[in-house]
Amino acid sequence: MIGVHCVWLDDEELGLMADRGACGRLLGLPAGDIAPGMLADLVAVDLEHPSLHPRAHLLKNVVYAMSHQAVTDVWVHGRRVVAGGRLATLDQARLMARVRAVTKGWTL
Repeated sequence: MIGVHCVWLDDEELGLMADRGACGRLLGLPAGDIAPGMLADLVAVDLEHPSLHPRAHLLKNVVYAMSHQAVTDVWVHGRRVVAGGRLATLDQARLMARVRAVTKGWTL
């Protein structure tokens, strides 16, 4: 039998965990600080995006209402994978050409 244990966190607890690097410590990973030799997953957010307004409770907006369109850039293990809201790890034009070739003749 497999047991599952769930812990519900409110937005403030979640923010504190992310801010203090608790997740990395809990998982035993070299994470939690922005420093050489540490794992770094970072997300840049457009604070002017409508989904983050009104700004009275920015953390609540990020947790409960933020649109994926507010994410501008993402780094995973220090490698930039999203730049300016677009995937940086592949050639989108080439991918779309392949999709068009594979789906040529398809009808809905």
